[in-house]
Amino acid sequence: MVVNSECDVLVPRRGRAEALGALFTFRSEGGTGALSRAGRISGLAAVGRSPRPRLTYNRLVNPAALKRKPSGRAEEQIMSGYAHPEVLVTTDWVDQHSRSGGVRVVEVDVDTGSYDEGHVPGAIGWAWDSQLCDTVVRDILPKDRFERLLGDSGIGRDTTVVLYGDNNNWFAAWAFWQLKIYGHPDVRLMNGGRVKWLAEGRELSLESPEFAPTDYSASEPDLSIRAFLGQVREASGSSAADLVDVRSPAEFSGEILAPPGLPETCQRGGHVPGARNIPWGKACAQDGTFKSAGALRELYAAEGIVGDKPIVAYCRIGERSSHSWFVLKYLLGYEGVSNYDGSWTEWGNLVGAPVERGA
Repeated sequence: MVVNSECDVLVPRRGRAEALGALFTFRSEGGTGALSRAGRISGLAAVGRSPRPRLTYNRLVNPAALKRKPSGRAEEQIMSGYAHPEVLVTTDWVDQHSRSGGVRVVEVDVDTGSYDEGHVPGAIGWAWDSQLCDTVVRDILPKDRFERLLGDSGIGRDTTVVLYGDNNNWFAAWAFWQLKIYGHPDVRLMNGGRVKWLAEGRELSLESPEFAPTDYSASEPDLSIRAFLGQVREASGSSAADLVDVRSPAEFSGEILAPPGLPETCQRGGHVPGARNIPWGKACAQDGTFKSAGALRELYAAEGIVGDKPIVAYCRIGERSSHSWFVLKYLLGYEGVSNYDGSWTEWGNLVGAPVERGA
C-alpha cells in the first residue's frame, strides 16, 4: 500500500504502480533487476535471486517537485537553522558513511517487507511490529530486550545510529524515540527517509550485513519524554500542557477511526478534549525532508503551540506522534515535549473517557 502523508489515505498494492507512474518503474533484464529512475540494486548475484516486481511502501511524490529539490548545500543550510541540527544527516552523508566503522544505518518501515526489496548498502533492518515492541504486553521494548536487539545489531554505546524508513520516517522516528528513552548518545535520522533515497536514484542492496555482537548496556528509561494516560488526563482537564493530535483531520473529527487499511483501531472516534490538530505530514516538504525551522514554527504557532508550556503529542499508536515529537523537541528545541504512545487506541477504548468531535 501507499500512504499520502497529508491525509494518511492508503492505496491498495495492486493499484499503486499506476498511482506512482513512471517514478518507480521496475525492470528486470537477464536475471538482474533495477529500479528505473528511482534506484539501482546491487548484491543480486550474492543472494542468487532477482527482486520481485513489487514497489516499496512510500509516500506519493510529485516527480516535478523532485526536480526542484534543494541542492545538498541548500538542504544543509536549512538543517543548520534547527535547534539541534546534529540529529539529522543528508542522503549524501549516508551515501558516504553507510559502511563506515562506528556508524550503523538501520531501516525501520511501516511495510516491514520493504527492507528485503532493496535498502541502503550496509544497512540492517528492524521490524517495528516484532523487534521494537513487546509482543505480549502492549508496550515498548523492555530494557533487557532493547539491549539484546542493539547488541545483536553490533551496536555499542559509542556507535552512531542513523535511522531511516518509508513514509517520511514514521517508524524511524519511533525507533529514534525508543533509543533516546534508553539513553543512546548519538542517534540521527536520514532527512527525507527511504523515499528520498529512491527518488535520487541511489544504490540499493539486497545483502543483509552481519556484525559482531556487542554487550550493550542501556541506561534506565528516561520517562520524561514519554507521556502516560494519567498525564494526558491531567493536561486535558487543566490545560497544564498543550495536546497536539497529529492524526489526519478525518480521524481528529471522528469521521473515521483509523486510516483505511490499518488494523489498530478504537471503539470511539474523535479526539482528547482540548487537543489541537496539526497533522504530522505538514512538517515535511514535498521531497520528504523537514521544512525549515521558520516554517515549522509558524505551523505550530498558528494553533497556539509556541513552547511556553509542556507539549504532549499523540496519534493512533504512537508512531506518527514520534515524528512530531522529534520536530518539536529537536528541530524547534521546545522543552518538556513528550510522546503519548498509548494514543487514541488507548484513549478511544476507555470506558467513560471524555471525547470531543468535530474540527
